[in-house]
Amino acid sequence: MTLFLGTIFLLILLSLGLVLLVAEVRDRLFLFYGVLSAWAVLAPLTAYVHSWLPFVGGSDDYSYFDLASGSAGSIQSFADILDPSRFADVLEQPGYLVVLSLITLVTGPDLFAYKLFNLALLIVLAITWYRIATLLESAAFGRTVFVAILALTPLWFYVFFVLKDMTIVLLQSLFLFGLVQQWRSNSLSAWYLIVFATLALLPFRTFLVVQNVLVLLGSIGLKQFGREYGGRSLPLILAGIVAVVVLAIGSSSDIMASLGVLTEHRVIGSVEMRESVRTMQESTEMNRALFPLIYLFSETAGLSPATWESIDGDWLRGVLALPWIAFVVPFFVLGVLWIFKAPLGSSISKGLLEKLRNSGFVTTPWGGLLLFVMSMITISWIVGDTTRWRIPDMPVVATIAMAGWTFGSRRIREQVLILWMTGAGTLFLLYYLLRGA
Repeated sequence: MTLFLGTIFLLILLSLGLVLLVAEVRDRLFLFYGVLSAWAVLAPLTAYVHSWLPFVGGSDDYSYFDLASGSAGSIQSFADILDPSRFADVLEQPGYLVVLSLITLVTGPDLFAYKLFNLALLIVLAITWYRIATLLESAAFGRTVFVAILALTPLWFYVFFVLKDMTIVLLQSLFLFGLVQQWRSNSLSAWYLIVFATLALLPFRTFLVVQNVLVLLGSIGLKQFGREYGGRSLPLILAGIVAVVVLAIGSSSDIMASLGVLTEHRVIGSVEMRESVRTMQESTEMNRALFPLIYLFSETAGLSPATWESIDGDWLRGVLALPWIAFVVPFFVLGVLWIFKAPLGSSISKGLLEKLRNSGFVTTPWGGLLLFVMSMITISWIVGDTTRWRIPDMPVVATIAMAGWTFGSRRIREQVLILWMTGAGTLFLLYYLLRGA
């Protein structure tokens, strides 16, 4: 018990230390209170869900726990902990088990400790997006986004259960942090974040490495397209070098094997990978006609009366998506419209191309974030999944929604909220009444 409490205390101290590292001086107290409040609210909530539903069902979370619990006996040295090949025979991409092995070394095989680690990742994620939002707009906007990420209930589901998705979301967010930093100043630290976060994805979900490369090239291409940055070729050259190096590493069977990834369909560019993608496309049960709606909503089970008949993991996932549907979805649309507006003070161009060139999509780092969302939509369409595959873009979508809320007029904000809640509620009520008739 003492060791367990010590672990919680250590995680809290580490999250507070991160605040000192990245927060503006005037924001430190606010973020201190925010971090402590998050631990005070979400840790007991995680404990409650843990006592009610330790495993969500299926095989992933139980397999992770079972393998991580048994990993302690196979650890003879610190090098063993960092050796992903120990799990190569049981998992195609063993990155998350390496992380859980580190926790096991400290706490022993404790399911709740693994979940508290996921909670720590959520808090670090919120601090990361505070910093991104501060770079995008201002410290005040950063504080707003920090609270929004902590209150992003769909992500809570991946805290309550032992799943690798929170790790992937954080790595993708660190990549975007580097991307925004690079847009602001072509610094070495920005490129380090971009490369580190991208390469770190290899033992977790290889497909997303290609996404990062395309978003990086697209973001810098937008920057080159903008008037202010035309002619500056060094960032584009560096991006090309990074893309070649990263793809070369990800497409090397030997290097991937050293990371514990032995299956060829996880090697970038391989015939097996292309065949795997084709198989996922053919086997999906997703309704592609309703894809845009399903993607935006992320999870519609909470809107179905049948879901409420059984209080289980599906019910929990559906309920946690309801605040997202109610508040994030409508203001994401407003946020996108705001990004595509020309910045204040810029000349109004007559041509469509010139208007685009002067819009916030091209002249600000918001363009890179929108490219990330667009790429995630493409991936979800290809693999036929709108839940676990797409959650790395949830902090991005929430941040864009916060921009729509913050920078829009109060009158429009209130009208949109009322119309959305009323219209969406009525449509779903009619849909289920007609279906049950």
